[in-house]
Amino acid sequence: MPTGSRHRRLWAVPSPDASPRSSTAAHLPLTPVVVEQVRASILALAERYLGTDDREPTRSWEVQISGMTRWELRLSPRECTISPGSAQSPDVRFQTDAFTWLDIVSGRTDAVAAFQAGRLAVRGDLQLAVLLGTMFVPGHQSHRRVRRVRTQLRDVVVESLVVGAGEPVLLIHGLGASKVTFVPSIDDLALDHLVHAIDLPGYGNSDAPRPTGDRYSLRWYADIVVQYCAANDLDRVHLVGNSMGGRVATEVALRHPDLVATLIGLCPAVPVEPLRFLRPVLRTLPLQWVAAGPVWVPPDMLRDGISGLFFDPDRLPPANLDAAVDEARLQIQRRNYRLAAAAGARAIAMDRGRGRRGLWHRLGDLQVPTMWIFGGMDPLVDRRAAARAREALPPEAIVELWHDCGHVPQFELPDRTHDRIRSFLQTAAADRLPA
Repeated sequence: MPTGSRHRRLWAVPSPDASPRSSTAAHLPLTPVVVEQVRASILALAERYLGTDDREPTRSWEVQISGMTRWELRLSPRECTISPGSAQSPDVRFQTDAFTWLDIVSGRTDAVAAFQAGRLAVRGDLQLAVLLGTMFVPGHQSHRRVRRVRTQLRDVVVESLVVGAGEPVLLIHGLGASKVTFVPSIDDLALDHLVHAIDLPGYGNSDAPRPTGDRYSLRWYADIVVQYCAANDLDRVHLVGNSMGGRVATEVALRHPDLVATLIGLCPAVPVEPLRFLRPVLRTLPLQWVAAGPVWVPPDMLRDGISGLFFDPDRLPPANLDAAVDEARLQIQRRNYRLAAAAGARAIAMDRGRGRRGLWHRLGDLQVPTMWIFGGMDPLVDRRAAARAREALPPEAIVELWHDCGHVPQFELPDRTHDRIRSFLQTAAADRLPA
């Protein structure tokens, strides 16, 4: 089961009156006192509700506590209405045990950490689910607060989750994904860093403008990241990107080295040479508009596609896989998402590797400490890219090939991934100190 590093599990912070929770919590007896505590905590959410943007619709949440009745939370921009019983068509379903629920509402843990630890099952809109901790006054035992940030840039609004304190880390997701693909990293790195997990335009809860002009190109996305950093006063930021996000982070580091403290690529999307013969066609034909029509993808195909990103799919808990399938299904239903994903795929396919303007030549000019990690069983990024990167990057850059890893190391091997990130950041910090 994916978790943060074992010695840093935020969800394992002990309660003042109890030992750390374990997977056996769901089987502990529901005494009348516990039942009444759960009931009171759910009803108290109405008074703790902070509200949402006036433009957002009313959303329905169903909370199911093992061994107890279900509850519906209806969240409008200004009011939280709570009633016992099942919701008819909830946007989000939460299922957990009484003790995990009490940990969440008291602030001993948050929904992000509980989900990552396998203590909270989520169905429906995962983008909405991760915002739970941003919608209510933090519990009295909160050790960190998850903030939802909406940042107005030049022509788009982008959403991010902001957690923690310390040196800034910006997490940049890949093609067709969103900030929720960095849930394990948010859980782990926020202990001692200020973590920003961003939805790139076209994905998650960020704006999705029409794919005209330069939009959704790698350079445009890099400009979005630079604008976001400026708007949120982020300087000397640690960039961590997965897949396309790694390529975008690299573009930022190449063009704005003074902004970037370190660059970390997790299976970064690099130019695929066999596609070079298609680039003139892709440049001429706006094939992204093919995605404008309605699309239906069978759930089993989505499940197989997500599982295929892992070297060992069993490393992803079934409940987390269910949540990922729900999220993918909801995103694919959005026309703007499909257009953005198609335009982004086109941009990656057109990314030039050879020549003086190609990425492999430009990588030699990187001026920031860099670490790239590739998966030996990655179905999307050829493992041979690791050797190519070793040749192209400056000699001091670190390139690793993990033979037991697929395309999303932060989910498949979170302990190893985040320990490696922390070690790299510590070394980079030590190197910055004056002799």
